[in-house]
Formats: sequence, C-alpha cells, structure tokens
Amino acid sequence: MNELHFAVCIGIDRYPGFPGRDLGSARGDAIAFAGWLLAADGGALPPDNIAVVTATAEEMWRQAGDARPQLREVNRALDSFNKRLRDWLNATPDDPNRSRLYVYASGHGIGPMDGECGVLMADADPDNLGDHVELSKYREWYEGYGRFREVVIFADCCRELPAAGVPANGPPFTRAGAPIGVHAFTGYASRLGDAAWEPTAMADRDAARGYFTRALLTGLRGGAGVDPAHGVVTSTTLAQYVSQAVEEATSGVVPYPQMAEHKGDPAHPILFASPVSPPSHRATIHFPQGFSGEVVLLSAASTVMGRWQAARGPWPVELPDGYYELAPAGAVGPTDWLFKVVGADLDVEL
Repeated sequence: MNELHFAVCIGIDRYPGFPGRDLGSARGDAIAFAGWLLAADGGALPPDNIAVVTATAEEMWRQAGDARPQLREVNRALDSFNKRLRDWLNATPDDPNRSRLYVYASGHGIGPMDGECGVLMADADPDNLGDHVELSKYREWYEGYGRFREVVIFADCCRELPAAGVPANGPPFTRAGAPIGVHAFTGYASRLGDAAWEPTAMADRDAARGYFTRALLTGLRGGAGVDPAHGVVTSTTLAQYVSQAVEEATSGVVPYPQMAEHKGDPAHPILFASPVSPPSHRATIHFPQGFSGEVVLLSAASTVMGRWQAARGPWPVELPDGYYELAPAGAVGPTDWLFKVVGADLDVEL
C-alpha cells in the first residue's frame, strides 16, 4: 500500500444554478477514478487516504446556493490530508517523503483570469462563477508551500472563457515554509477556451465515462504502455496516450475534436504503478559431493537473494536474468561459485 499517497476526487453532475445543464457522468467518473486509486494494481491507496466529494441523486436543495458539493468541502478534505502528512513527517524526520497527492475533478469548468482551469462547484450560477476550484492556483500553492513530494491533477471539464472576467480562486491555506522541490503533473480534458464532452447516447448516463476520464483510466490500467526507462506507465506515456485517444474518440462525434492538454516536467516523470518484475527462470543448483554447509546467494550487485543448507540437496530457486555468486556462510570453503541466468531454466553444477 502507498501509505503516503492521498487523493481528493470531486464529481459534480447537478448544477441548479444552470437549469438544463446538468451532467450525466461526472459523479460516476470521480467514483471510477477512486476505484483505480483503491485497486492493488492501480494507485494502491488505503481507503482512509481517499476523499470522494460528490452529492447523491437523492439530495434536494431549497435554492441553488445550497447545492453541494461546495468549495469548503474540497478545502476541508485537502487540509485534512495536508495535516496528516505534516504530522507524519514531523514524527519521522528521517522519512524520505515518498508522498503524493492526487486531485481529480469532473464537472463544469471555466478558464478564469490569470488561471488555467476553474472547476465550478454545485452552488455556482452565472453571477457567481467565482465559486470554483482553480486547479493551477492550488498546484502553485503545493509547489511553493506544500509538503507533498509529488502532486498529480486531472480535470475532466470545459475550460471555456466566460463573457465577464472571473478572477482565479486559489486555496485558503497559509503561505509558510519554503519549496521542497515538488514534481507536479496536470492533465486537462481540453485546451484553454475549449469544451470537454461526455457521451449522451447511453441510457444510463451515470454509467458512462467522460471521453477524457475513459482514456485516462484505460491508460492508467496499462493502455498507455510502459515507459522503457522505468518499466511502468508514466506521466509521459500517459499524456501521449490520452491525447491521442481523446482526439480519436471525439472526432466526428462532437462539434469539434476534443484536445487534451498536459503539463509536467519530462525530466521527472510520475510513475503510476509498481515496477514490472522482470521474468524469472528456474535455476537448480547442485552442490559438490561432500559439501553440506550453508550458502548465501548473491546478485551481481551483492544483494542477498537467499540462503540454503546444501545438506538438503539441490536448491531450486527462481531468478531473473543476470550474474550470480554462491558463497559459503562460514569462513571456510570455496568463494568462486559463479553462474549466469540467461533466458531459460538451467541446472547449475558447482
């Protein structure tokens, strides 16, 4: 489990302040992304490290301004995780800080002034577009003052420019401390000024996935392919895959092809899964007649791969390709038992 990875997933379908403009898949998209985060072969986050900020279909509000989710819910979830990481690092100052924060948001969105992407909260209306989470401002806060080592942001929403100017809305957190060298990656469903789309043909629209989120989840689950330098899906391979998949899925289906946009540092890619284990092969080690002591198996990097009592007979062991050395555990005995595993099972006669 990734004990120091945390996530806030926001999904907003219902906007009472915009009659006739409710969405169908945003809430389900957020829940689906949370499912990937929880999966052992996905984000591998503990359940307590994920906050899903949505409203149920049964919730009713007296007026649009009462609708939820609201901005304070998002800030409260982020603040809780900020404090949990702070307390952990203060209690374990020698921790290498392998922390990561995910922020996923799906809903209506705008391109505010001096910003990149503002995800509208459910209580927004045409006169209150400032009620939004401006994701680039939140990213900038984490880059300047946060303690997460990595920050990953995904937004499945429009970035259309409103007719009237709307200032970008940043986080309420205090600005204290110095930058720690955060590596950030951001994926937007559309370019600044453009729309993002969701399928409307499905009978159950909550079971649909927005074009961006569908490509994102497919890519994270392996569709993006592995980065040969790291052996896993990375922000580099994911960005390439999602951009192509979204454009292809929307070409000829919506008014114009949707173009995803990504921001990150290619020199410091984010890794989205545990490294893929190299294939291993069965090496059956046969000991010289008369030798019955304990041996230690070492890799070429002198990593201990295992121990065995020769008196038990031949030692069957699974090993990836490479060079290996067997050394007696005691001070007496041969020290030059070397062998190599290359692409197949083998018998090792010492």
